[in-house]
Parts: sequence; C-alpha cells; structure tokens
Amino acid sequence: FIMRNFFLKTNRMGFSQWEENDGELARQLWGDPEVTRWICASGRFRPNEITARLQKEIENGRKYQVQYWPVFLLDSGEFAGCCGLRPYTPGWYEPEMPYMALQLVSFPGRPG
Repeated sequence: FIMRNFFLKTNRMGFSQWEENDGELARQLWGDPEVTRWICASGRFRPNEITARLQKEIENGRKYQVQYWPVFLLDSGEFAGCCGLRPYTPGWYEPEMPYMALQLVSFPGRPG
C-alpha cells in the first residue's frame, strides 16, 4: 500500500505528483513492454531512458504545473499508471492528454 498525497480524486482513483524518489514506480510503468510498445519507437525504454522520463515529468510539473501524474487505486493504494497533460510544443501551452495504464488484476471491471 503506497501512501500518497492526492491533489485530485475520483471515486476510485487518486492523482499524485511524480517525486524524485519514484524511480521504482517509473521502472514499473515505463519498464513494462506492454506499456512502452505503444509510446516508444523501439518498443522498450532502456533504464537511462526511464530515469530521463521521470526527470522530464518532474521538470514539466515544476515548469508548466502539468505532468503525466501518477495514478493510484484508492481502495488498495496500488499504482495504476499515469494520466495527465504535457506541453505538446515547447514554449507553447498546447497540451496533450494521454494515459498509460498497468495491467492490474484488482482493477474494478477488468475482464478475466
């Protein structure tokens, strides 16, 4: 169970901010080939790319007050993935809103 501060909650999920000590969560998400095959040209992030991605999300949070926020299931505290905004064009506030989700057995409504 991961204890986090949430700036936004739905009935089932809490949105947090990436922190410097979130390397394990970043590896869990961006080290999962089922996630990265959709977002990475090679289909996989190398360990240094995962670290760089985490730092980029933290930097986007500081610079633009948006990032791909880490999302957690409220009932279990389980890390579910990330969802959020990011600047699409550097220097312009034209955001994208993608999401990346881990496969969770405990996710409500997930088939099989």
